Amino acid sequence: MKKNLMNRALLVCLALFMLAASFVPNGTAQAEGADLGAASLQRIGEIADPSKPPADKLVLAVIGDYGDCYRNCEHEQAVADLVHSWNPGAILTVGDNSYRLGTVDEVEADQKPYWTDIAAGRFFPIYGNHDYGNGCSPDSLKPSLDYFKIPASYVAGFGNGLVDFINPDVNCNMSSQTGAQPAIFDAYKNTVNESSANAKWVLTGGHQPIFSSGQAGNNLNRRWLMTPGVDLLLQGHDHHAEHIVTPEGYNEVITGNGGQGLTPLFPPVPGSMFRDNSEYGAVRLTITPETLTVDYVNIPGTVVYSFTLKKDPFTKKAYVASRTDWQDPNPNPGDSQATGDKTVSMAFGEDNEYKNGLDWFPYESGPAHEIEIDGRTALQLDRSAFGTANNLYMKIDDERMYGGPYKATASIEYRSPVAGSFVLQYESAATGATYQSTARVSIKADQVDKWQTVTLDMPGARFTNRQNGGADMRIVAANKLPLIISSMKIDATPEKLPVTLWAIRIQTIDPMKAGETSQTVVKATYSDFSTELVTEGLTFTSSDTEVASVDKTSGMITALRPGDTVITAEYGGVQDQYHLTVKDSVPPTTTLTLDGTLLRDGSYLHEAIVRLAAVDDYSGVEKIEYSLDRGNTWNLYTGSFALNQDAILDIQFHAIDKAGNVELPQTQTVKVTSATIANLRASYRTNPSGKRELRNPSSATSTTWRRLSGKRSYSEIKAKRIKPPSLRLKGTIP
Repeated sequence: MKKNLMNRALLVCLALFMLAASFVPNGTAQAEGADLGAASLQRIGEIADPSKPPADKLVLAVIGDYGDCYRNCEHEQAVADLVHSWNPGAILTVGDNSYRLGTVDEVEADQKPYWTDIAAGRFFPIYGNHDYGNGCSPDSLKPSLDYFKIPASYVAGFGNGLVDFINPDVNCNMSSQTGAQPAIFDAYKNTVNESSANAKWVLTGGHQPIFSSGQAGNNLNRRWLMTPGVDLLLQGHDHHAEHIVTPEGYNEVITGNGGQGLTPLFPPVPGSMFRDNSEYGAVRLTITPETLTVDYVNIPGTVVYSFTLKKDPFTKKAYVASRTDWQDPNPNPGDSQATGDKTVSMAFGEDNEYKNGLDWFPYESGPAHEIEIDGRTALQLDRSAFGTANNLYMKIDDERMYGGPYKATASIEYRSPVAGSFVLQYESAATGATYQSTARVSIKADQVDKWQTVTLDMPGARFTNRQNGGADMRIVAANKLPLIISSMKIDATPEKLPVTLWAIRIQTIDPMKAGETSQTVVKATYSDFSTELVTEGLTFTSSDTEVASVDKTSGMITALRPGDTVITAEYGGVQDQYHLTVKDSVPPTTTLTLDGTLLRDGSYLHEAIVRLAAVDDYSGVEKIEYSLDRGNTWNLYTGSFALNQDAILDIQFHAIDKAGNVELPQTQTVKVTSATIANLRASYRTNPSGKRELRNPSSATSTTWRRLSGKRSYSEIKAKRIKPPSLRLKGTIP
């Protein structure tokens, strides 16, 4: 019996192993990486059926920088358990699915908590720098491509046209310092256009964030991701959670706290709405055709921050409709810049005076040791267990030099036993990058084992301890080059960087009424994050000049009639749009009609049928109300009603439109006569001689009367069916 059970268990394990080995998620059989400069992005996953509506609701999970099970699975597993408790339709990643180099063994071990999701085809990874082995070649990514069988760049759809997720592989696609877009940009832009035309929501994912208050900082060479049609940016790299509204108005989500360590926060970038590095967690997206809600959820399941997006039907831009009122527990005013020219240096030997405000320190990805060579003490970089390079981390004494920006140079005395190259990486105020590279220094074959000196420019340098381990800069020696450093000196002068225009935003315009005017206010944001109100050089247009006109140069808006228009402002080649509503200030108009047997005296026989109808040329009629007690009680009109009391009634009525305009009440008097004898009384009299007379039948208002013979009572007249005069009735008198 036990043997049979063991055999059955082995068969089950074998079946699961074969399933994992043969499974191709989403039907994508791409063992090799996609062409990083491909002409288009490959669509994977479901194909939407346009004959069917999008899903009513979809939950997606987003995780980032999580892959740590190869070494310690505790935090990664806790986040996976959290995510699985949501039962999401799919799991999206924002990169660094494996640490440290994305090797075959690391990739397989690091995906253990998500194996069933991968096998079920509901796991959609983005590849980060560690997945690429801290390089950028298809070969370095091959272990991940072979395991996930999902290309490096792609677009995936969910919820039958509810949402598209676009991954343009930003790890290996960056704009140049001259502003040239990466090779994939046109394909990315085309994909965004197609997705925004066919899906309710468009998400763009990338590993490195455009803006970040975290350790790695800004990556402005990824600003090309902010393309019209994108509703939400999902990113990682920095190991914390953050919500940023960029100067251009895009919403950026950073969720790098998925399990592989947490990193410190630094002075917040402008537009940072929420930041947290206190706990591991993930982001939950709840998506409907009308709303997209982003929940930042920490272990053990606490929603620490949330915001909801809606889309403007005219500009098509997503905007924050509501969010958690988060208060920054540690507001930071930013860094101050030291004044005056500064110099720090370090050299190696037993005399501490050689460390003049600059020092190195060992770090897990930057080991080194002192050596004696050619009669001098020097520092040699040891082989790093991380990435493809050897690193040397250095820190400047904060009392000597801090903040920035500085126009700095680094003078380095070096040698190497083999040919190779290295760069110096520093924090740049110009780009916002924490690891901005200088020009590359090459060591040629004829320079091997010879001391060399190089001076490297570091424009816009900042020193705020932002690199790994609190370093201010690091040397990166490619291909594990065993570089030797004898001395290094930093000269720095405070610098004011040139600024360029990033974005303009039209400030809030309150809804207007016809005949009102309003001045358009435009704020510009520049590359140094400074802002100013722009008053000259602007050009304005209105998409519907019948609703509102705008002066082309001054931006003065004149509201003309109720409706909607889009005001466009352009300045320095940059545009912004604002959806303006001209409110309906004109109340609706209601008419009352009566139906029934109308008598000549204006009364209705037995009953009167009341019908109400209203029209509104702009926002439309919301409701009609009426009152039968002189306005004390108002009743909702739902259809025609009858008045059948023998009485004279004043009907008051009005309508309210969808803009809230209330019509002034109108009044209609209605008389209802309930018996035929009353009409006989109206047609009978006793003349001055005491004789009975009937009104001449030719007219109900005739002054000619006809004498009756004898004295007859009303009952006799009725019994003998003496016909009263013609009253031209609607209907007949019985």
